[in-house]
Amino acid sequence: MLFHNPAVILFKPYSHIHDFLQRFTLLKIGQLHVRLHKLTDKDRTNLFHSHPFHYLSVVLRGGYEERFICGKTQKTKFARHGRFSFISRNGNVLHRIEEVQKDTITLFFAFGNFGWRAVNPKQDNSRDGVYHRNVLGKILWSKRENEIWFMGHPTKEAAEKEYRHSIHQI
Repeated sequence: MLFHNPAVILFKPYSHIHDFLQRFTLLKIGQLHVRLHKLTDKDRTNLFHSHPFHYLSVVLRGGYEERFICGKTQKTKFARHGRFSFISRNGNVLHRIEEVQKDTITLFFAFGNFGWRAVNPKQDNSRDGVYHRNVLGKILWSKRENEIWFMGHPTKEAAEKEYRHSIHQI
C-alpha cells in the first residue's frame, strides 16, 4: 500500500530555518519533494545561495523580491514575484531574498540532490576561523570562511575539515 512505503512521506513538518522560513512536506516520493513554504523574513546576510535541487515555486499568497547572479560575469538581476507567480530554477542559480511581504506562502516543488553553494560577493575574510556557535539551541564548533558558515560539529577538529555550507548563516 502507498501509505506504508517508507520512500513516500505525506503531510509532515520539514526542518524550519528559524526566523526565516517555515516548511511543511505535502508529499515526498524519492527525489520529488512537494512542500508549503511560509517566508517570514528576507536573507539577513550578503550571501547569495543556491538550492541543492531544481525547483518550481508558486506564490500562493503575498510575494517577495529577490536578486540573483547571472552567468559567470557575476552581474545581478532583480525580480519581483507576486501572487500566482511561477519561479523555475535549476540548482546552479545563486540568489538572495531581498524583501518579503507579510504572510507569504509558496507551493514548492523540488527535484534532485546536487549540493548547496553560497558565495559572498564582498569577499570579506576578516573573521575567518573556527568558532563555538549556537545553532538551534546547540553549541557547536563551526568553521567560517569569507563570511560563510559551514556545518557545525561537536569537535573543533571535525569543524576544521567540514566543506559543506550550513543553511544557518546568522
